[in-house]
Amino acid sequence: MPSTTKLRFYKDLKAALRQSDCPKRIAYSIMQLVFESFYHLDRQIVCIWDVADVYELRPELTPEQAKHVLKEADRGQDVTGGIDWAILAKHADRLYP
Repeated sequence: MPSTTKLRFYKDLKAALRQSDCPKRIAYSIMQLVFESFYHLDRQIVCIWDVADVYELRPELTPEQAKHVLKEADRGQDVTGGIDWAILAKHADRLYP
């Protein structure tokens, strides 16, 4: 399965579990099992940024605005710098001053 498809599935599952009545510890276990089955954690790492991270910086943004910030940060990243809190803040401030 291509990595973009895996990530989309992972994000969709995460969203579905958040909306369900599933206890948090069980949801976390499910996500961990899925994640470990997708990635070889003994030789790979993956960093996932969420709209909740954008809300940490800018709680007044709407869900659509927070998604827009993530998409812009993703589009602008490079392999030498990646995405960090400063990058998210830069995009949030540029898009929504």
